[in-house]
Amino acid sequence: MRKGGKDIELPLFSFASISAATTNFSEANKLGEGGLGPVYKAWELWNADQGLDLTDPILGYPSSTSTLLRY
Repeated sequence: MRKGGKDIELPLFSFASISAATTNFSEANKLGEGGLGPVYKAWELWNADQGLDLTDPILGYPSSTSTLLRY
């Protein structure tokens, strides 16, 4: 993907990590559904500046909010 004329690498998440973050796609964690599918509470965490709570330390991605916001 390109952003501002520079190539950036987008993070990839395994199905297992997404399933864990949404408690196996639990209806209790579902906020609603849009044109691209269901939206889960992870978006609420991101908007509450708790985006680092979404990261899985096992994945080894950068762990600062400013780094995550680049994506």
